[in-house]
Amino acid sequence: MDNQISGFNVAAYTLTGEEVGRGFWEMSSLSPIWVEAGVTFLNQFGDNFPATSWGQELNHIETKLTSSDGAGLGQFYTNGQLSISTLYLAGKDRSVDNEVADLFIQSLEQSDLVRQATTHPQPFASIRSIESRPLVVVFVWGNPEISDQDEELLQELSTHFAAAFFKRSSSD
Repeated sequence: MDNQISGFNVAAYTLTGEEVGRGFWEMSSLSPIWVEAGVTFLNQFGDNFPATSWGQELNHIETKLTSSDGAGLGQFYTNGQLSISTLYLAGKDRSVDNEVADLFIQSLEQSDLVRQATTHPQPFASIRSIESRPLVVVFVWGNPEISDQDEELLQELSTHFAAAFFKRSSSD
């Protein structure tokens, strides 16, 4: 991959473990300022960091990342409340992608909210069958403690952060 990727695939899932949408984000449709802010954040904190504040006007927003070899798990918080969980798969190594996807799926399946919402014996199993790369899988927790305004902000931030993750990953 070169570091000028054209975009990335997105798949969204619900509490029941079902896919509710799939699409492709063109890099050109995203704010270059926000993407570069994400790259700067990643350059500053690295491939693995605990929940870390974005500072200034986004002081109440935190992002956590665990990643290796172009695959990662992200979490986005507002005021300490989990809002969005993400899975990043750049496609550098399919075995790493599969391992990290399994960790993502297991973490969601172990959630009381998911267990209460789903009747499917293997929720989120379709994640494993998505071949398109780079791919971000997005899971919005629907936390009632988070305002609609912050939820929208976190969705925008997580999209731009995905772009930054894949941009940085493609230049490694």
